[in-house]
Order: sequence, then structure tokens, then C-alpha cells
Amino acid sequence: MTIFLSSAALCISLLSLYFTFRKDAHRVRLEITPVEFNCIALGINNDSSYDMEVLSVGYFDSTGVVTWIDRVGDYQTRAWIDYPVPVKGRSMCVLSLVVGRDVPSENWSYGYCVQLATGRIYVLRGSAPWRIAAKMHVASLFSRLSAGRYVIPGIGRIRLPSRR
Repeated sequence: MTIFLSSAALCISLLSLYFTFRKDAHRVRLEITPVEFNCIALGINNDSSYDMEVLSVGYFDSTGVVTWIDRVGDYQTRAWIDYPVPVKGRSMCVLSLVVGRDVPSENWSYGYCVQLATGRIYVLRGSAPWRIAAKMHVASLFSRLSAGRYVIPGIGRIRLPSRR
């Protein structure tokens, strides 16, 4: 009987943790689209009903080290955007990244990384090797489960926006 009660308590705890995580976490999807003039459009889709801020955009190479991009462009207006980049709930923000300036040339293997103001990390494989991409996805999941408090080496802590 004790084993049954312990198992039931564990199941209830895991179920409540799942619903707490679903309610608390931002639901973010990343999409890339090559566009004209040697640019890449990075779409950050916020499926949650909460507004969020993107604190950093970067890429990770085949070693898993993240290089953060200092400034990104707004794809719609073709103007520079300073961090943090606001993304309204249930909307998409499209950023413009220039190949060769912001991200390496297409001959390199790399993936994309986005860090929210909460510290949560989201990644997109791109052309990175699957083992490194899997490691980065695990790091992303770990950062989301810990509400952005913990990250793995190579990613670094939350970047503060620069003052201009």
C-alpha cells in the first residue's frame, strides 16, 4: 500500500510540474528563411499570450560555443534594432541577419541561438552537426526548466543590453 501511495504522489507531482512548466514557459519557435542580398530572416514566433523580450541573438559553431551578435536589423523596416527586442504575445518578430557580417558564410556549419530577457535559451539547428545541435537543444531545455537560472558553459549568463 505504501508503494502505491508513493507512486501516486510521484505521478501527481510530475503532472503538476508539467502544468506549472507549461503555464510559466514561453512558447517560442524559431524559423530561418534565406532572403535576397545575402541575408537571412530569423523569425521569432511567440506562441504564448505573454509579451517577451529578446536579449540576445547569436549563433553556435561546430564546437558548441555561442557567439552573440551585437546588433540585429528589423526585416520589415530595414533599420537597426537595439536589444532588448520586444515580441508581443501571439505574434512574430522577424530579424535580418547578414551572412558574412552577423553570421558566418553558408559554407560553415552553425546553428542559431536566441536568449530571452528571462535567461531562457532557444536554439535552431541550421547547418550545425546533429550532435552539437542535440547538445544545444538539451541546454535549451535545461535553461527553460530552470527558468533561465542555469546555462551550460559556452553559452554564458544573461547579457545585459549595451547603453548607447
